[in-house]
Amino acid sequence: MGTEEGSRVARLHFIDGLRGIAASMVVLYHLAGRTDATWFTQLGYLGVAIFFVISGFVIAMVATDCPITWGFLGRFAARRSLRLDPPYWLSLALAVILALMATRFGVIKTLPNPTDIGLHFLYLQDFAGATPISPIYWTLCLEIQFYVVLILCLWTRWPLIMVLALSGWSLLEHAQLTACGSRGHY
Repeated sequence: MGTEEGSRVARLHFIDGLRGIAASMVVLYHLAGRTDATWFTQLGYLGVAIFFVISGFVIAMVATDCPITWGFLGRFAARRSLRLDPPYWLSLALAVILALMATRFGVIKTLPNPTDIGLHFLYLQDFAGATPISPIYWTLCLEIQFYVVLILCLWTRWPLIMVLALSGWSLLEHAQLTACGSRGHY
């Protein structure tokens, strides 16, 4: 019923459906944001939140069958890195090349500086307050932070304390009482 038994953990097809719905919501949100049809997609930004919920669910589902060891953490990080880093880094390189070309033709006046490029390369641009190279990269920065937090919650012997501490930090961030992260994404 909606699963495949070919892998170690059964694939849940409804999760793939939710991914498709979330992706459609985000795409339509950005497309309609440039038109008068925003009434149709005004909640499309929630697609990003759906992706995070799906990620947490799938990771927790996989982690329930495995002891959280240093080996598990290393494999987890390597799998995420292989999935995210190459297309992200290629996109960063393309964005910088296009910025160079745009500067040459007088379309833009400033280029991303090497520090900002390095911070983006390491997913630290929001923490350091770097100038965004592209307005969409904040989601990947949050995704990496989400993975780190989730693994810490799964690995620690006190997951409730971790969740409460991180929830408190999130509330401080939302109230703008800390200097970490960039503003206005949600």
